[in-house]
Amino acid sequence: MKTNKVTIRTFQSRYNTYLKLLLDLRGDIGWFFDDSHKANILTVPFILTLAAALECSLNDHLIEHFDDEFGDNSKQMLPGLMSMNFKGKLINIVPILTKYKFKLNTEHKVYALLIELIKLRNSLVHNKSDYDSHEVSLLEDEEGNVQGLQYDDLESLMEKEVDYTFGIKADVGAIHEAVETFHELFLEHYRESDFCGNELVIPLEENNGIKIVVTK
Repeated sequence: MKTNKVTIRTFQSRYNTYLKLLLDLRGDIGWFFDDSHKANILTVPFILTLAAALECSLNDHLIEHFDDEFGDNSKQMLPGLMSMNFKGKLINIVPILTKYKFKLNTEHKVYALLIELIKLRNSLVHNKSDYDSHEVSLLEDEEGNVQGLQYDDLESLMEKEVDYTFGIKADVGAIHEAVETFHELFLEHYRESDFCGNELVIPLEENNGIKIVVTK
């Protein structure tokens, strides 16, 4: 009897772990982000984890789709897709996964919130420090002695309350719900044979125009 070895491959979707982590974290913070110290401290970690969840989800679905469609040949195609920027993946994933039947509705509020998340993520990951400017009044007497600025004044200028949110005023809860909605309206259903789109995922119209190519 001959023994044959087979390799069983299972795709491990990591994005689900991120989504579960976010639900637990938000439950721990309090479902609505308020002005509490705990919510302020966790705002930035929550946003970065939320962005990681979305990008991981895009990557996972693209990898799985190309692997199903092209098998081992997908290894040659995927590096180009994976090197696409975050927004590019978001824009292109719907046409790619639906074989160019649908696209994202860029006028939808969910899309706007996902783009806001990408911008917040980029600003936090590529953050840079800058200078604060303060105007003070100084008095100079007839002998050239300067008065009006004491050491305590300088110390008070140096003291600054730490802003753990880095000035973020966005509705983080709404952005989280937008990521969940994107999964519910598209990623969880696009494989279904009767999927016909919705207010977020709309038909991609064919170009019926006549293209004239002039060659010399």
